[in-house]
Amino acid sequence: MKTLKQFLLPVLESFEFAWQVIRYALIFVSAFFRQRASLGCEMVAIRSQLSFYEESIRQKKTVLKWHKHAFLQWWRWKSRRKGGRPSISQEMRALIRRLSRENVLWSAETIHGHLVLLGFDPPCPDTIRKYMVKPRGGTDKSQTWLTFLRNHLQVSWAMDFFTVPTLRLQTLYIFVILNHSRRQVCTLL
Repeated sequence: MKTLKQFLLPVLESFEFAWQVIRYALIFVSAFFRQRASLGCEMVAIRSQLSFYEESIRQKKTVLKWHKHAFLQWWRWKSRRKGGRPSISQEMRALIRRLSRENVLWSAETIHGHLVLLGFDPPCPDTIRKYMVKPRGGTDKSQTWLTFLRNHLQVSWAMDFFTVPTLRLQTLYIFVILNHSRRQVCTLL
């Protein structure tokens, strides 16, 4: 019984598809033999149906827009400030930036100490560090690898240990030491 159902279902679906094709072909051919008034009435009906579908699609998009708005409001509520450190005033932020700009070598702890000496109630040094002016340009003042290698060329050595298969299918172990200043092999074992 199950195999008969599996066989008949696709056959019935193909018959239904064929019937729909024949029906639309007959409607198309009959349009040539109908009067203009009849075609006009049908076009008005089809246009009203199309406008109904467009309106329903627009309303569905409105529902999506409402959902998006509600989702944004929920996350805004969920991400609200629930406490923590008190906020810092704009004047305090400006003062921290000014002190760090005018005294480049001062750390956050030094700025904190000076603010206390000036009679302010400053935030902790970690918060001060957050509002300090960051230096522009390259912050990396260290030398490059090329400069390091050139400076230490006279005392730099390199070594390597590797294996090489020979023609007699043996393994040859090689240990090499190179002197960079002379660019020569010192030891080869």
